[in-house]
Amino acid sequence: MTMKLQGLSSLCINDLVQMSSNSVTSLDIVQVGKEIIQCLTWNKQIPTAARFAHALVQVLPDTVSESTMMNIFENAVFQIELSVQDESCSHQAPSLVAWMAFENAISATSMPSCVKGSVRSSIA
Repeated sequence: MTMKLQGLSSLCINDLVQMSSNSVTSLDIVQVGKEIIQCLTWNKQIPTAARFAHALVQVLPDTVSESTMMNIFENAVFQIELSVQDESCSHQAPSLVAWMAFENAISATSMPSCVKGSVRSSIA
């Protein structure tokens, strides 16, 4: 809300110091920021669409062969890379892009329909 009142579209450390009436220093802000990042577990693994696709492949049943799993993953990642070219896809959540690519990838396999159905129901 302060950003809107100040008419700022982005926030810099100097802006925070000024808004605090110099009650905090830029060093204080940087230190607290570092502490927050160190406490977070996701800071080392950014949730990309490819990571979501990898997680989806991991929940495939044990009856799916390793080579089929690899083909599904490679197909999904290829589609994710293609989706970067589409502006409408760039506005979607990485998990949704991964799910769409995963759906297309399992549809393209020769897995029996009952296995595809069980995969979809176990994930959804």
